[in-house]
Amino acid sequence: MNVAAGGLLELLVAGNLRVIALLAIVVVALTICGRQLASAPRRNVWRIALIGCLVMPLLASMLPTLALPVLPFFEPQPTLSGTPSVVEAASLTRTREASISPAGLLLLAYIAGVVLVAVRHGHSLMTLRRFARTTVPWTDSAALDLLELLGRQLGIERKLELRASRRVLSAHTWGWRTTQIVLPAEAERWPGDRLRNVLVHEVCHVVHQDWLWLHVSKLIGAIYWFNPVVALALRQHELETEKACDECVLSSGGNGADYAEHLVELMTSTRHGPHAGIALGRRHFRRRIRAILDFSKEHGTMSTVNARVVACIAAASILSLSTVELSSAQPAAEGQAGQPSVAPAAVSTESEHFEALQQESRRLSGEFNELEQALFTAFMRTRENDRPGDGDAAAGLDERLERAKADLSAFMRSLLEISPDPRVRAQFERQLAARTDLTPEERSLERYNFELRAVVESRRAALERLEAPVVQPPE
Repeated sequence: MNVAAGGLLELLVAGNLRVIALLAIVVVALTICGRQLASAPRRNVWRIALIGCLVMPLLASMLPTLALPVLPFFEPQPTLSGTPSVVEAASLTRTREASISPAGLLLLAYIAGVVLVAVRHGHSLMTLRRFARTTVPWTDSAALDLLELLGRQLGIERKLELRASRRVLSAHTWGWRTTQIVLPAEAERWPGDRLRNVLVHEVCHVVHQDWLWLHVSKLIGAIYWFNPVVALALRQHELETEKACDECVLSSGGNGADYAEHLVELMTSTRHGPHAGIALGRRHFRRRIRAILDFSKEHGTMSTVNARVVACIAAASILSLSTVELSSAQPAAEGQAGQPSVAPAAVSTESEHFEALQQESRRLSGEFNELEQALFTAFMRTRENDRPGDGDAAAGLDERLERAKADLSAFMRSLLEISPDPRVRAQFERQLAARTDLTPEERSLERYNFELRAVVESRRAALERLEAPVVQPPE
């Protein structure tokens, strides 16, 4: 259990390091090549990076890998589990103490965080669904005709519904097959240009599939909930998404000053709408206003060469980082600080030496299970020979069983506390450090077999001590 938790935690650390490296490359590429890009191509580059966050674990299992020993080392421990017959007998005679390693606790905390973020998003969707039932159809024919015209011009095939609500301050857009655009009730008193700008902005959200990408962002945020770099990337994607829709409004003839004034009025209002849906991005408000006022059609229609270069860099980074396998670094042996901690040999899990180590591990595991069952049988035989005297004749069966369980638990705990001699362990580590021909996997198996061999020898000695009174001739 502890080894499995350590392995999963190691994969989780490796995945987050890949994601951090990918996002750092994207930021550098956008800083160098994409400084003058419009928001739409910058948003697309961030979407490529977010898709990379999801697919890199899958690509890492499919592509050939290059091992880099940079992760902390999780040393496997022998599996101290008995055979089924021993477990059945232990239900009457003893109980085992279970423990969770720090790696297991960290893994449980990660899973709890993922579930918490997912539940929070699900609650937001339920709140949005209840809110949608309170909206009413829009009755102004001019706005409906304008929405239909925009849908035809932009090639939107899905159904667009325009609705109104007194519970919102700004426009919101959501939906899969049928997209609902909800405007505040006071939008009936807006000037024609302001209503047009808002509708163009919301229709651009529909064209760019921003409702789908909202859910993708929530999924990525749940998987990497503890990674601040991913959180910053999601915020930047949100900002570029809103700025791209703002540029659509300005490119279609909207007045930048009037549009910025409308946003300022919304942001300075004391009444707020629901948080679900495509919101206005309050955290990036100043940057949005600055981009609107600095917008020019030449900037929005510049060549896409730089955008393609940055997109290619992001895609190439996804593939290259997926081939990098971040493996565990082996600890240096005692007194051998000058020795390399990782063997320079290439990783190979199919060598003859590796197969021999695996066979020895299986043999030692089988011998361990046989010894544990024999220990249990020998211990119970000593209990049978210890007949109760006359003073104990009145003692009940339950009391004797409890006493037997306590004795057996103490006996098994004494076996678990036995560890190899420190001098023997130090000598083994020195010999292992001198073996430069071993791969990281072979070193791990060597340590595993060393620990398991010590456990088997301690149990064999304990069995001999238990059987000694039985095999000795009577006096």
